[in-house]
Amino acid sequence: MKNREIKIAYLVAVLATLASIIYGGLSYNKTKNNDLSHKIQMVIVLIHEQLENLKRTAYDNSYWDDTIDKALIARDRQWADGNIGQYLLDTFGLYHTLLFDGQHNLIFTFGSAHSELTNTLTSHPVFRTAVVQTVSQKRNSPQASGFYFQNKESVYLVATSALTRESATGSRTEDEKGYLVLLKAITPTDLAKISKNFAVTNLSLQPNPDQIKFDVLDDASQSSFPLYFTPKGYSFIDLIWNLLPFLITILSLIYLLSVIQRKSIQSQKLNRDLERANTELASFNKRLEEQVRRQTVEIMEKAEKSEQANRAKSTFLSSMSHELRTPLNGILGFAQMLGLNKDQNLTAKQKAWITQIVDSGRMLLDIVNDVLDLARIESGRAVYQPEIFQPRDVFKECFDIVEPIAGARHISLSGHPETDLYVYVDRSKLKQVLLNLVSNAIKYGNDDGYVRFGCRTTDNQYIELYVEDNGKGIPEADLPHIFEPFRRVKETTTHVEGTGVGLAIVQKNLELMGGEIKVESTLGEGSRFSIYLKAYNADYSPAPDNEDAAR
Repeated sequence: MKNREIKIAYLVAVLATLASIIYGGLSYNKTKNNDLSHKIQMVIVLIHEQLENLKRTAYDNSYWDDTIDKALIARDRQWADGNIGQYLLDTFGLYHTLLFDGQHNLIFTFGSAHSELTNTLTSHPVFRTAVVQTVSQKRNSPQASGFYFQNKESVYLVATSALTRESATGSRTEDEKGYLVLLKAITPTDLAKISKNFAVTNLSLQPNPDQIKFDVLDDASQSSFPLYFTPKGYSFIDLIWNLLPFLITILSLIYLLSVIQRKSIQSQKLNRDLERANTELASFNKRLEEQVRRQTVEIMEKAEKSEQANRAKSTFLSSMSHELRTPLNGILGFAQMLGLNKDQNLTAKQKAWITQIVDSGRMLLDIVNDVLDLARIESGRAVYQPEIFQPRDVFKECFDIVEPIAGARHISLSGHPETDLYVYVDRSKLKQVLLNLVSNAIKYGNDDGYVRFGCRTTDNQYIELYVEDNGKGIPEADLPHIFEPFRRVKETTTHVEGTGVGLAIVQKNLELMGGEIKVESTLGEGSRFSIYLKAYNADYSPAPDNEDAAR
């Protein structure tokens, strides 16, 4: 911030200070008036609340069968004194209680009131109106009436309530036209408490010099009486307290401006330091970019060499597999010819040796074929020829192939093709995947166990092909690794022959087919492999999902 701008800011702060002082002076009187108005309203509300409480007391003691039966009819003064007489005077600090019958005859009077007060009260128009209102109330919803009554220099709160039986119905009886009247005097002690609690100085019923008058009005009865109080004096200190928030704000602003000025000087220095740092950073970035470029080239070269090594490995495996298959096929051929024993000159032991040669050769040929398949897929030379067909056809072929193997171990084999939809994949590769999974289920299954495989339509336009068994299962820790080439699970493959490439081939083939495989397994309980392929109709159109079919 420039020096000229700082000077302008200081000038604005000074002008704001003067404006706040002027504003504080103008709002001084308004603050006093608002304070007085608030205190007067609080006093009116408090006295009105006392009148309401007196009305509730009158209602509670008139809506009572005993008040009619024992006080009004039986004229039992002892009962009346103990319930609506001295009892109410002592409990609620009342001045006077009166009980009248339906012809407005005074039955009982309790308290220190004299006949002149009673006559003045009962002849007052507001009293007569209140009596008419309370006696005319319906029996099922009686209400008390109340008003302010001023007699000479005294003011009373008056409440009237018609006598009402608790459970009667129909129109009021003559007895129920009687009514109870309660008077509570507003005493100097009451006013002194209000003065103390609400800071209303010298609250009284009598006017004095320098006092302010206000009327306490009851809206319902339109009755009122005057009260007087001495307004609080306001000094110069009060004015200062009124202006204090403004002064603190202005002083804070001035302090803030001084801080801004210091920070402006520091900012200029920091800007110069920042320019030097930016220059050094640009030089460092340039060196860093060059280093990143060199490392990127090195990483790309290493990646290319790694890719070449993978291709070389796949080529080697493919070549070696071909080289091994030729002599293996020769060995198997000669062994099978010997096994024919046309001259019938072989002993039983020699026949067993020949059978062992054939079995071992077939197992080794299967291993070579698996390695060759994996090498073809990884090298990108796998042939993929998709066609449209129903998976249930492939299930039948697989079932016929593996049924003898399962029967030899007394394993229950069952197929469950539950969909007539089609898939569009390479038929031979799907058959290879299913044979691999079903063979594994039999190989790692328990004697006298079961293997189930089938296919069904899911609700999202896919066909699920599943293979499940109750065999040895797979440990949870090994599940993420079972599709890695040459990876075998130690806990379940100790006495089972194999290379560990079968599931790797399954996953690679499914990637070619655009499918997905999931596995669920519990060690000692069995496994379930699920394959998901896109479902089609016979005309190559995508199969509808369940929601589309419903619509």
